[in-house]
Amino acid sequence: MRRVALMPALAAIGLIPLLAATRGAPPSKASTGSVHRTFKGIMVAGTHTRPRSLAAAHAGVVRVNAGRAVSPTRRFQAVGSYVARLEHQGIRPLPLLQQNRRLTDRQWQRAVGAFARNVPAKFLEIGNEPRAQGWRYYFHLVRLAAPIIHAHRKMMVLAAPINLDTVSYLRAAKAAGDIFPRVDGVAIHPYASTPYRVQKLVGEARGIVPWTLPLWITEVGWATGPNQDKGFGGLDVTPSAQASYVTELYNRLFQRGKSWNLASVGYFIWKDYGPGRRPSNHAGLLRRDGTRKPAYASYAARRPAYPQG
Repeated sequence: MRRVALMPALAAIGLIPLLAATRGAPPSKASTGSVHRTFKGIMVAGTHTRPRSLAAAHAGVVRVNAGRAVSPTRRFQAVGSYVARLEHQGIRPLPLLQQNRRLTDRQWQRAVGAFARNVPAKFLEIGNEPRAQGWRYYFHLVRLAAPIIHAHRKMMVLAAPINLDTVSYLRAAKAAGDIFPRVDGVAIHPYASTPYRVQKLVGEARGIVPWTLPLWITEVGWATGPNQDKGFGGLDVTPSAQASYVTELYNRLFQRGKSWNLASVGYFIWKDYGPGRRPSNHAGLLRRDGTRKPAYASYAARRPAYPQG
């Protein structure tokens, strides 16, 4: 009797529709967080940069190059320890294992297994900038690596090519038929003379890669070297232009993070390599002596992840 009497009372105050709507419904966005987040990334050359310094710059993802010494006997202790320190600072690591053509298939599989087993990261990038003549072989290495990484309950990010080959490389991966289904994300290096042209290249890539696969921008940036005369395709600019471009880059791509399913936008690189005329030597947010360029402030002003939902 009490239950029968209660139902009209609930109906009278409008609670029956509310109870019906919430029963069995998924949690609200307020309780689960944003539908999608695009992380702000950075690349470090090795394991010497202090994770606390990266956290102070609000880095959301840090790409760590494990180096070219890929062997079936290496255990990647230094990389694994560094990745753990990044995670302790609340940073999502993206460790990179480069391809090695000198290894046999079995040796490569053992190396991938050691990497997946000893590096405590959810996402692993396999390979780095394979050149056009090596794409077929690189795809073979991907086929060998993917089941090993997934067996360790981790996710595999397909490496980016040399940036000039981005579109043709992605078309080749798509034409192979079985590459995109094997991986959990696809990396690109959309270097271009301006942020607008970066955006256009990312849009082209998004049109080729299935939308369900997140795009990881693992390298993009501008240098402040000795060629500030639009040399090297406009990638070598003044320090003030670099700072302005960093601001515009994240404004443009964070706005498109959800619609383009961008996992991260990673800047290259944290600190200058050294002297020389190559733009990559001078692309850092910091100079060789550790002092900050104007671009550092532009980068640090962005939150670690841009929520969209």
